[in-house]
Amino acid sequence: MEYYKLTENRIPESIVQLITRKLNKGAVIGYPTETVYGLGCNALNPSAVKKIYTLKDRDFSLPFIVLVHNKSMVSTLTTDISEKAEMLMDAFWPGPLTIILKASSRVPQVLTAGKGTIGIRISSDPICMKLLNESQLPLVSTSANPAGSNPATSADALMEYFNAKIDIVIDAGQRKDSIGSTIIDLSKGRVKIMRKGAIACSQIYNKIKTFNE
Repeated sequence: MEYYKLTENRIPESIVQLITRKLNKGAVIGYPTETVYGLGCNALNPSAVKKIYTLKDRDFSLPFIVLVHNKSMVSTLTTDISEKAEMLMDAFWPGPLTIILKASSRVPQVLTAGKGTIGIRISSDPICMKLLNESQLPLVSTSANPAGSNPATSADALMEYFNAKIDIVIDAGQRKDSIGSTIIDLSKGRVKIMRKGAIACSQIYNKIKTFNE
């Protein structure tokens, strides 16, 4: 396992490039987001995705969320982005809102658990953003914890869970929030709240109300 301790929530370019090369080779990383620490890999690499399922002891019927760098990357992973989805992206991204849309044929079935949909968001964490920008890869984003355990809010907690079972750990200090992203499903046109999280449901419904007026 490679361990990188960061200061001032900044990641050197040399480390970003190294991690990018390893992500392209199937590495699994532990990294900070704006909410909790996550486990990630190249979302388009089925073998790496399966490894995260195994590490977490997660049911393969439960799909993973994906982080992207910008809306252009979203369009490569989905078959349709509605005006309503665009509006919510503009309102809450970057930030802890995951939007479920219909997945394109480019997306591995293991990532979507065969459901034909994919949950996507843009993180506001600067380390995530730099890593995604450099790699130009969609990154699996799932809380760094075994199934049934509390999400890791520090690199120390992440390593207690997984020790040397992951390839790289990025330590950016304590995360402030153990609440994950709010998840909404827009794959069938209407907004359906799938998980309450860091963004209040009332904020989402208020935006939708404005859109419909």
